[in-house]
Amino acid sequence: MKRGIASLWHVDVRTIARSEDTSYDLLLHLPRRLQVGKALVLCDQPAIQLSVVKKRWMKLVGDLKKQRSSTLDKRKRAVFDRELTRLENCLLTSKERLAAQADALFISPGTEVSSRYHTLYVLIPMTAIDLETYIETLERGGLLVAYTAWQDAYDGVLASRRMPQE
Repeated sequence: MKRGIASLWHVDVRTIARSEDTSYDLLLHLPRRLQVGKALVLCDQPAIQLSVVKKRWMKLVGDLKKQRSSTLDKRKRAVFDRELTRLENCLLTSKERLAAQADALFISPGTEVSSRYHTLYVLIPMTAIDLETYIETLERGGLLVAYTAWQDAYDGVLASRRMPQE
């Protein structure tokens, strides 16, 4: 977690060397964050990134189905059923027209969004101005996850959005 910035949001800076590792880490993190609320994913090629994440998502669903089928415990099966239903009903998209219904929207910088999000994933380096545009869509108490090197200018963006001390 990024410290030293008293802002409205939580910040998690992750350094990952390969793009395959980024999509894997995103898949591990995204299902839990979607329990909190909608997510916005900023990336170079949204359709390609979405395709990779969806492929991994379906593998996760398949793995959960295998785990469910290997237990006879009714309580565990019920837990698996709830989780499987939730994951299978999540809408992950890169189509702007579906943004209002989407649980996770994958877009490239420069795309306008009107919804509010609980999690903002930044998978590519971007300017402070672009970050400022998208940070405005992040709900108070939301999480900003940066998979790129943290720039000093980003601190300024977050600091300018601080709430006055009460």
